[in-house]
Amino acid sequence: MTLSICIATFNRANYLQKTLNSILKNNLIYEFSNFEIVIVDGGSNDITERVVNDYINLGLKISYIKLDVKGGIDKDFDLAVKHSKNKYCWLLPDDDLISEDAISYIYNKLNESNPDVLIANSNCWSTDYCNKLNNKNINIDADILISNNNFHDILFDTTKGYTSYIGCFIIKRELWNQANTSLYYGSRFIHIGVLSTLLKNSKILISSKPIIYIRLGNAEWTNISFNIWFHLWPSILSLFDFQSKKLKKEICLKSKKSIFSLFLYHRALGTFNYRTYKENIHLSENIYTKIFGFITLLMPSYFIRKIYFIKYITTNNQVGIFNITTGRLSKNSWKSIT
Repeated sequence: MTLSICIATFNRANYLQKTLNSILKNNLIYEFSNFEIVIVDGGSNDITERVVNDYINLGLKISYIKLDVKGGIDKDFDLAVKHSKNKYCWLLPDDDLISEDAISYIYNKLNESNPDVLIANSNCWSTDYCNKLNNKNINIDADILISNNNFHDILFDTTKGYTSYIGCFIIKRELWNQANTSLYYGSRFIHIGVLSTLLKNSKILISSKPIIYIRLGNAEWTNISFNIWFHLWPSILSLFDFQSKKLKKEICLKSKKSIFSLFLYHRALGTFNYRTYKENIHLSENIYTKIFGFITLLMPSYFIRKIYFIKYITTNNQVGIFNITTGRLSKNSWKSIT
């Protein structure tokens, strides 16, 4: 079995260094010879290229493509896959870490089941990796293999919104290349767009063991997160054929309850404000959305934040506590505007 780890990066050399180091540990322990790393750099002006060369000298097989102009998260990941050579591609963010047995674990799972897509489990950590915030993001005790069935409902009912995290996605390269990937540029969820093109009876493996350590509080999209969840996420999910109308409403954030929760949560984070209301809600044809959005806008964000904080303390939701406090102010040095 062969694997390409595909990474899109931009001006995050210090984080990329730690990500590559976690991959290097895998290579030193298990001496893999049949995997590669493909890095697409969207024109970084920091020391990214030097970091990459350092790890090439340490023995990692890296293909490094530096662009003159940043293509965006979707296009840059797509270019990484297009430049890869192996059977499977793992789309890994440039600031997350993997466990020391991650590649060996993936190889075993791919060899055992030969899935079209593997959804890798993970857990969440504070930005500095000092505090582990949960044990696993998909709360299952054993792997789930979906085959000979419409995978749409089963996958999203099991993983909920977790599949929005691109780092969980490992796919056969030939299936990725069969999709018209340019259609999903700007969606921020190109992997979900590609997933929607697969045959409904495709073989999807959801793994139970967390092998990715997600760094929270470091996103470059924090300031546009309301637009992402209100528009882009429901839009990409509309490509799927959900049999359950209830699931579709919940996952696509179309039910009144889910819209209510979305407004309140982003008001608590401070990402739903007058500007985002004007850009996303003001011209909406849905009168309920307009009215409730406006009412939510009148509520003090710090008051709603305290309510969420009490809720998360009561339920011992450490991820929720981190996101609503320290994590809501991203440590990333630059912010996306689209």
